[in-house]
Amino acid sequence: PKISCTSTGELLLDVEGTQKLLGGEKGVLSRLENIAEHFHIEKTVVTDRPEWAKPLGTGPYTVIPPGQSQIRLFGLKIDRIPLLGELVIKDDEWKERHRLVGFMRRVGLGHIHDFAKLPPLAINRRFGRMGILLHQWVWGKRELPISLFLPDETLSHTLDASDTVSIDSLILELTPILYRLCS
Repeated sequence: PKISCTSTGELLLDVEGTQKLLGGEKGVLSRLENIAEHFHIEKTVVTDRPEWAKPLGTGPYTVIPPGQSQIRLFGLKIDRIPLLGELVIKDDEWKERHRLVGFMRRVGLGHIHDFAKLPPLAINRRFGRMGILLHQWVWGKRELPISLFLPDETLSHTLDASDTVSIDSLILELTPILYRLCS
């Protein structure tokens, strides 16, 4: 899978390419809660659009069926719009996004769908370059680049199985290692 990890501890896992590997997408997603628990990940968002994961993550474990992400996104309050797009947003851009949201609220935009239905020409005139950028993120015209994960060092683990008395106890000892390797 493609994996992106940020300096703020966010992990983005694109499982689309695992149709045949690791039990397929459904297999990976069915183990996602266990993987998140094992790695102490507090918030998990499953969506078909990674650039919308942050605003859609309204609970500790959110699963949105394929094709439903934009409907859910449009229903969110306008306050969630600064979270769109890149995983890491620079401080200057973050402040600009929040100022823009304040202005959006003052002109009567309460939800993301109110902003989305505005024509691009009106957005450019009223909200400027940042408004156009956010409008493109809302409509899915921008994609989040996710790099292929290549570990810095070889993943290895040693297990002393000399005291293992059965195959069941061996599997029990291997489970955390398997979660680590799958992740």
